[in-house]
Amino acid sequence: MKRPVVISSMAFRQPRILGRLWKPPNDVCTCRFAGSFIVAPPWDLPASPPDAVTVIVIEPSMGFGTGHHATTRMCLQLLSDLDVSDLDVLDLGTGSGVLSMAAALRGARRVVGIDVDVDAIASAEASAALNTLPDTIEFRVGDFRTSPPGPADLVLANLTGGMLTSASAPLAALIRPGGTAILSGFDHTEVDSVVRAFPGFTEHARLAEDTWIALRLTRPS
Repeated sequence: MKRPVVISSMAFRQPRILGRLWKPPNDVCTCRFAGSFIVAPPWDLPASPPDAVTVIVIEPSMGFGTGHHATTRMCLQLLSDLDVSDLDVLDLGTGSGVLSMAAALRGARRVVGIDVDVDAIASAEASAALNTLPDTIEFRVGDFRTSPPGPADLVLANLTGGMLTSASAPLAALIRPGGTAILSGFDHTEVDSVVRAFPGFTEHARLAEDTWIALRLTRPS
């Protein structure tokens, strides 16, 4: 099993959102490394990031956070290990949009971020406007279980253990043969159920941080 990603952090000034002082956990907002990505707020970007590092600018919000949750970091770490150039990517439950933007900035051919929450899509689009993104990225309000998008080479699904197990069939159908899924949003007590929900898939990587787990699986060709 791979080691969990090592996180570096530094304190930032607090933002004001909708006229109010937004207070993240412990009253500190952080800029963090996750694999070969840095997730940072717009008011305190790294001055000279390494050439191999991709900076993703996220406007923190009270509803969708800073993109720094352990499951998001681990998904970014697993994404760092892949060459996504010329791949079609789906980001299910996109939330802040950070995973969609990461894939787009790394050269994915097409990226679609989907969420059932209208506010999530608004938050993702607000952050997307702060980044220099290709026109290959799109955010949509929708439910992949009832209105499935087209299949993709890579599916990112940072959801919940319950959602991944109950919706594994429609989710798996979105992954092209030989394609990859990066799954997270569940803890160590749920990992066996999640793996069993994707029979025939091969597990290539597993990360753990605190009690959270992230997996990289491939669908049979």
